[in-house]
Amino acid sequence: MTDGETWCHTGDRALLTTEGDFDILGRIDNMVKLRGFRIETGEVEAQVSAAAIKLGRSDVKQVVVVVKNVSGTDHLVCYYESEREIDSQAFTDEIAKNLTDYMIPKIWVRMDSMPRNANGKVMRGELPQPSRDRKNTHYEALDSEVLARIVYTLEDVLDTSVSISPDDRFTDLGGTSLTVIRYCALLREQGIKIASAQVLRLNVLRKIAEEAEVAYERLWTEEEYSEVRKDFAARGEKILKVLPITPEQDDMLFQQILYPDRFDFRNAMFLQIDSPVSEKDLREVLDIVSEENETLRSSIVFHDVGVVQQVITDRKIPLETVDTETFGSREMLEMKNRLLYTQTDLQRSGQIRVIYLRTDGRYMLCILTNRIAFGKTKRNAFIARLMGLLEERYPQDKAISGWRELLEESLSELLGASAEKNADVIAKTDTGRKVPPDISVYSENTGPKLVFVHTANTGSSAYYRLASRICDKVSFSVIEPFNLYHPKEARYGIREIAERYVSIIKRSQPQGPYYLGGWCYGGVIAHEMACQLEKAGEEVRYLFMLDSHATTDEHLRSSFRAMSSQVNRSYFETSPLFADLREAGMLEDMIRNSEHSSEDMMNHDPSVFHGNVLYFKPDQLPSGIPEKSRLYWEKMMGFEAGNYENYCSPEKLRIIHTPHEHDLMMDDPSLNIIVPELMKAIGIIEN
Repeated sequence: MTDGETWCHTGDRALLTTEGDFDILGRIDNMVKLRGFRIETGEVEAQVSAAAIKLGRSDVKQVVVVVKNVSGTDHLVCYYESEREIDSQAFTDEIAKNLTDYMIPKIWVRMDSMPRNANGKVMRGELPQPSRDRKNTHYEALDSEVLARIVYTLEDVLDTSVSISPDDRFTDLGGTSLTVIRYCALLREQGIKIASAQVLRLNVLRKIAEEAEVAYERLWTEEEYSEVRKDFAARGEKILKVLPITPEQDDMLFQQILYPDRFDFRNAMFLQIDSPVSEKDLREVLDIVSEENETLRSSIVFHDVGVVQQVITDRKIPLETVDTETFGSREMLEMKNRLLYTQTDLQRSGQIRVIYLRTDGRYMLCILTNRIAFGKTKRNAFIARLMGLLEERYPQDKAISGWRELLEESLSELLGASAEKNADVIAKTDTGRKVPPDISVYSENTGPKLVFVHTANTGSSAYYRLASRICDKVSFSVIEPFNLYHPKEARYGIREIAERYVSIIKRSQPQGPYYLGGWCYGGVIAHEMACQLEKAGEEVRYLFMLDSHATTDEHLRSSFRAMSSQVNRSYFETSPLFADLREAGMLEDMIRNSEHSSEDMMNHDPSVFHGNVLYFKPDQLPSGIPEKSRLYWEKMMGFEAGNYENYCSPEKLRIIHTPHEHDLMMDDPSLNIIVPELMKAIGIIEN
């Protein structure tokens, strides 16, 4: 640089070195300041362009990063030229490897083309104002109504298109000491109370939701809450408290509404006692336990409200006394159906009922609960407390004290009359958990011995409703899932599993005739057991298959694999079918076992069974399934008997159609067809 030379102002920022060279640092007009930090937007643009290449988005041609004011708050905005949207989270994760947090754009805007001047340069000042867009909001992570309102209200306050996650920080999203005042005021209007200082201190939205004081009744409109109070008042009940429901309860409620005939939401426990107890004593102990456990007085409110919640009322636990001495068989059957299968309205009927049965000098307490209200652990704690209070009043009754001890030991998987039979042969898993025996006996009598095999992801409880209809006519047992409870001794492959199960049934029945059956996966194993027994010269008089499938070519296996991939972790975490296993701490074991079971079914090539087969085929496709699963089910519905018509003798295969879908084969409409046909085949009733 010498005097008299002409210099042009280019707008570049440079550093003059001691050697007289210039290091170009970028454009002066692209240097911005955001919340006290100086940011060179060119550096950010270069990182975004590099990320586009690394992520395989060569269609992202031009990238421009600027600061835009959105509803009074400055945000770093990235505009990109492309024909389709990018995954902004993937880009954010990639550039975060090289940039500090304040240099990462929080708003991403796709442009068909950038505004340019006559020389082709991007006119940054003409870039459009970001419009509000919630499409990137993390709705799947909003697992409570309060958390959802925490997020949505902040969107309203900031009026932003920022992709808001429950784990975002209030200040990072542009929240300030001014906006927090309005934010807290809007939350208070919805019954969510939290101080401005707490919001700034906690900062993370999920933590704000956890710390906020919530008047849950205000999540309903005034009109909704007024109608709810009137509804309960009409039944003589007063609402004492409003509480949220859990995601698991929400999922179970949806399934029960969708499938009102399903039985797996309802629990029935029958406890026989030695002494007659007075209704006065029963009423008193029920009131004590009800006062101690507000859950027993809860109802889930879902009729005509925008937000599903549960309420605690001053309700007494319903108590009914039934004398059955004069009952005939028809009256007994009607009573059993009323106790076990009558659907209840969770909002208007409560979550628990107690029936005191007196018949032929015997006394029974029937306790009916709903899994949506509480699972087995809470139920057993309540019943153990109930029996403890009765024990104080009837100390001479050994059955009452015995039930209390049994429940306190958590041996509560009662299989009808065989509960005590199974209790003394309880084993332990490799991890020390208590489990059922290898085979659970529902009933033993002089009738034929019918053995069913467990389904892929449940034990004997899956057949409870079938058992209740046939136990007085046949000896009925169910093989429990050995691999699930004994992973260190697990055998994989249908043939290997069937071989083990054949040895299990031979312990109690060394020779035939055998009657075998199973639902879905259980039917696949039962078919292989029948083949092995037949090969060994044993008589298998009948095989009963409830919609079991043979996936024997690559095309079918590909469809089955695609369907299996749709069964995700949340299914096992929320479905009421697996409540008992979840409460036993076996969720991870169950998921792992499910993966092995799917592989076993997919890789099995069945042999041909030459004996009698009764195959039950549902007439409906499963409802609410993803497209990949639908393709599989449509293919299987095209077979006469799940492709097993090719692995049975045609002249000995009989196919019976049932009116519902696969998952509802243990519900009344299906069992009304299955049970008579099964009894005819066994020879209990005439054709």
